[in-house]
Amino acid sequence: MTRAIWLFAVPAIAAFVAAVTIPLILPWLKQIALAKVTDRSSHTVPTPQGGGLGVLAGIVVALAFLWAIGFKPLSFAETAALAGMAALGFVDDIHPLPASRRIVAQSLFLLIPFLPLAQVPPGLIVLFPAFAEPVFRIVVVACGFIGLLWIVNLTNFMDGLDGIIVASYAPGLLMAGYLLLVLHGEPFGIVALAGGGALLGFGLWNWNPAKIFLGDAGSLLIGLITAIAFWLLLLNHEWAAAFLLWLYPFADATITLAKRLARREPVWQPHRQHAYQRAVDKGLPVRFVSSVAGGYALLAIFVSYAVAGQNAGIGAIAMGATSLVCGAMILIFHRGARTVR
Repeated sequence: MTRAIWLFAVPAIAAFVAAVTIPLILPWLKQIALAKVTDRSSHTVPTPQGGGLGVLAGIVVALAFLWAIGFKPLSFAETAALAGMAALGFVDDIHPLPASRRIVAQSLFLLIPFLPLAQVPPGLIVLFPAFAEPVFRIVVVACGFIGLLWIVNLTNFMDGLDGIIVASYAPGLLMAGYLLLVLHGEPFGIVALAGGGALLGFGLWNWNPAKIFLGDAGSLLIGLITAIAFWLLLLNHEWAAAFLLWLYPFADATITLAKRLARREPVWQPHRQHAYQRAVDKGLPVRFVSSVAGGYALLAIFVSYAVAGQNAGIGAIAMGATSLVCGAMILIFHRGARTVR
């Protein structure tokens, strides 16, 4: 089977399996993983979470299909890390775990796929030749690991509105899968394609009003896949794609964290200070907010495709212009309905 067929077959299989799995597990999740309505909730009716199990099912079946035809994009340990991250999230969906235990477990599951990729992105060495030195190399790789761990967690933080994770992440994962697999021959591109497809299948049940939430089971899993795809894009000189494909969730979560740290607030406690949450609180419809996030994601994939393989100057211009669009979107969210009347 050619790579061109994989580009369609893998996400299609993952989407189909995720879409049909959700209604099968929905009655069970209503009994054990019901998200109650609190003052920090964006939903008004108790709704089951744990839909990430359907996403995991879609990814696993898609990968099993590839294994059956003789292609193994992941080792057994890496596959176990994905499943382990989803299992950790599902346990947290049912019985909330202390933040310290979550971070330790997340770090271990992230470390498994990260270790074979523990090198300084070549683009950084071009800019700063000193990074090639052993001491600096260790520091850069360690900082990279911390950054990827933040991506895992910010994905969890961004999962607070019907459809927003699907809209913000699925297009980027599909484009990352294409770039990694077709342009650079990276087998992990298959996993990104499966993750994007599975999210789309889950999205049929998560669009407003959502019948099910992704939960930590799904957000941590998608965060892990996104983190590794992001790092591989950097290693393969696709800097524009790495930063633009998920710039909105990266920026929203990071800016919010910085503000909370500046105010010395407990950053691990739930809140309603993200731009997408403020947008809804200030009168913008949920579907509008998620659709705008999806609109940015679509713009990002077109820009990333257009500048793939181009020189650094073109990529920098594309990153700057697209970042302005993302910044404008975040400002609109903070101002709420006043900006769209």
